[in-house]
Amino acid sequence: MGMNKAGVVTCTVRALTGQAVLMRTAAASSGPSAITLDLASVAPGTYLLEMQIGGERMVRKVVKE
Repeated sequence: MGMNKAGVVTCTVRALTGQAVLMRTAAASSGPSAITLDLASVAPGTYLLEMQIGGERMVRKVVKE
């Protein structure tokens, strides 16, 4: 992911119903950053990955097989 500023990023994996199934916070630097999420406890299916840092919010669809 590429963010415009450094800070603490909150990653939330949500079911399509909106229910949070996993949440993690991590430090991110300005520019491209990589954050690994362990989805072993999440059932296969389609989810929304929401990333927030400061006032910025990004949402992407992810599929766990």
